[in-house]
Amino acid sequence: MLDTDGCARLRPHDTEVLMDVPFQHRVILVKLTQFGSALVPAEVLYDAAHAWWRVAAHRRHGPEAVEVALAVRDNAVVGAWWVEAWTPDDDGVRWSFEGREDPALDILYEGLDVTTWFPRGAQNPLRYVGPDGAAEQGDPLDDDGGTDEDPASAGRATFASFDEALQDFGMPVENRARLREIAAGLNFTTVWIPPARSYVAVGTPGKPVAAYFGVGYVSIRRGPNDYEVVELPNFRGGPRRGGQADVARRLDERAFGTCPTCHTQLPANGRCDTCDD
Repeated sequence: MLDTDGCARLRPHDTEVLMDVPFQHRVILVKLTQFGSALVPAEVLYDAAHAWWRVAAHRRHGPEAVEVALAVRDNAVVGAWWVEAWTPDDDGVRWSFEGREDPALDILYEGLDVTTWFPRGAQNPLRYVGPDGAAEQGDPLDDDGGTDEDPASAGRATFASFDEALQDFGMPVENRARLREIAAGLNFTTVWIPPARSYVAVGTPGKPVAAYFGVGYVSIRRGPNDYEVVELPNFRGGPRRGGQADVARRLDERAFGTCPTCHTQLPANGRCDTCDD
């Protein structure tokens, strides 16, 4: 799933995988459209997938809780994480999942064709799917409020200016000068934030979205299915609500592991300072 440069790369769909490897977990499929087919760093992929969604309580806790989150591009799975916790936004309305990477999940779900669960014309970017492969279309999780072709569609918060949207979104102040510079080179008439509050978007009604501005990236449309992805300089600097800081923490834990007894992060020598003599 990840190329040698650490970027998420789409793989050809394999219809036999869909037949031979049904969903073995309770999963949410998160459809990402803001990157086209461009290569993006794995951290950017996670940042775009993990927040912010309206998720029912029984999908966060209990016997029907989501076990695995799968990122989807061009109806193929390109990212997989164990869902270890849910964190609410400041209003307690939308949620982000805390994901943990696992090579076994990559092997199981990498490249899986999920066209069946995203029928043509479906606008909801999320699907809950049980181990039996049955999707609950009316359950979830969120509604992104329309298609990329209609930036003024209902459910999205629109703004009189780009700066106003950055302020409402809570974009890190240190990123705003660079974001303004990028926006100044684009043609758009409308600025909005989708209900999931996962990015600020700019565009013109009736045309494809010109660019998506996330916490750690900007995705700029250069042509049909052609996006330039710009990673912001302070991507690991700890943006609003902890997203990137959590990514950095997970990367450290992946490198050194956690203690199986007390679950604290191990130092580089691999010995727990609490449990080992």
